[in-house]
Amino acid sequence: LKGDPAKTYLVELTAKDLDGGTNLPVKTVFCAGASTTCCVPPGRHRFTWDADADIQTDGEFPRVAVSVSATGSALVGYARQMALTVDGYTGAETLTNVPVLVRLSTAIDGFSYADFVDAKGGDLIFTDESGSIVYPHEIDEWHTDGESFVWVKLPQMANGTKFKMAYGNSQIITHNSQLSSHEVWRDYAGVWHMNEDSGTAYDSTAHGLDALPSFGTNTNVDVASEMMAYEIGVCGRARQNEISEVNETKGCGNYLLTPSYDALGLGGRFVVSGWFRAEQVVNYPRMISRKYESSDKSGWEIHPRQNSSTNISVRGATGGSVICPTPEMKEAWVNITAIYSDAVFSCFTNGVLSLTGESVAATDNGLGLAFGCNPPGNENTWCGQYDEIRLRGGSLSADRIKADYDMIVNRNFLRYGPVDNGKGEAE
Repeated sequence: LKGDPAKTYLVELTAKDLDGGTNLPVKTVFCAGASTTCCVPPGRHRFTWDADADIQTDGEFPRVAVSVSATGSALVGYARQMALTVDGYTGAETLTNVPVLVRLSTAIDGFSYADFVDAKGGDLIFTDESGSIVYPHEIDEWHTDGESFVWVKLPQMANGTKFKMAYGNSQIITHNSQLSSHEVWRDYAGVWHMNEDSGTAYDSTAHGLDALPSFGTNTNVDVASEMMAYEIGVCGRARQNEISEVNETKGCGNYLLTPSYDALGLGGRFVVSGWFRAEQVVNYPRMISRKYESSDKSGWEIHPRQNSSTNISVRGATGGSVICPTPEMKEAWVNITAIYSDAVFSCFTNGVLSLTGESVAATDNGLGLAFGCNPPGNENTWCGQYDEIRLRGGSLSADRIKADYDMIVNRNFLRYGPVDNGKGEAE
């Protein structure tokens, strides 16, 4: 099978028992497990298929008929479906390839986790309004006893854009989210939801920039290498930095560190964004950094001004910095979006432009990207939480930055439901 890497397809697989009782082997793309092959029973099965991530070469499936359909409804076989409408977008621009946050809970009229066939949401699917095009999605957090968070990539988005969600299909035998989650973040170099209980913070893109807990040059016994989740993030859980009581004046503690991303070729043109909440601001705690030290003539970093929770210093590939005002960060979540565009820097805070036109340039330098400190861990550590950190090449428009902010803080950004009966298994 071959397909357009930028698209997700609906695949119908018909398995027939031709040799008297043996289930038929199928490639891992159709399976939930980690083995190279798995078996499906005779019958008709439906899957979503990400062409780039799952099948990159021709393959043969003995005695298995596989067809890829570009037409018809992908919603056939789903017991429940719901319409969703973008209701909180305030921009004039029609945005493209936007990951949109979908919040699911029993507060939605007619929604029940009991209607899912798979307890982890594996039978969840999103499509365009007609049901003919499958949209890729990623399950960020799944909580059958509360609120779940799912990211859905819309090819176009304006206020009033409609799309559909469906679930409750016993023919789905693998997790749609596993097949298409990287496609949601195809335009990004790295995306970290910080939703893990502790330990590694995994990158949701295909680049594998997983961030490992670190404690740098501070080896005091009260600084643990494991970092625990903070349960009240802006989107589910966040990551909590702990400060050593022994070194509280210095602010040394643990943080997260990714591999270098030089090979991705972002250079000095990229956008980095994240949510930060301070418990205290001691000296100059690093929020996000790619420098050995502030005077380095390479890299970049962002940190508060000395003992300030309402201003940040932004540095590039020089020893100097520019100051960007922010809302109060102490015990309050603040979103920061920094745009490095060669020698011109701009900054948005909580979706609003707060600094632009400054001469700050960044460069690659072979270092990893550190969250909550600088890469070697020898500077002040951020004391507090951080969530939803993203890195991508190029730039973003003001409308897109505001939309990314609003979909998290505005619980009415999407209008949900009600849930209706779907087309069902009979069709």
